[in-house]
Amino acid sequence: MENKNTPAKVDSKSGSIEPEPLFPLKGYLILNLIFWAYCILQLAILSWLFKDIVGLVFFFVVLGAGFTIVSAYDCIYDRIVHKNKSEETGENKPA
Repeated sequence: MENKNTPAKVDSKSGSIEPEPLFPLKGYLILNLIFWAYCILQLAILSWLFKDIVGLVFFFVVLGAGFTIVSAYDCIYDRIVHKNKSEETGENKPA
């Protein structure tokens, strides 16, 4: 039984380590859109319940912006690490 939590797969023929595929950019965009929609939905519901929502607008904008910044950082970090691992294993070198 294969453990699905391993970050890389080992090729049984050559014994080399194959890096895990990158999470697609489209996936990051979709996750951010879902999170922003969630924040807007919560703000709409709370504005219906409360009259004064100035602090809530600030809270949900900061929450959404923070999520977007962290996901952009994660995307960039994953690509840098993947590029460095590819260079270490010699995948980009001509044969």
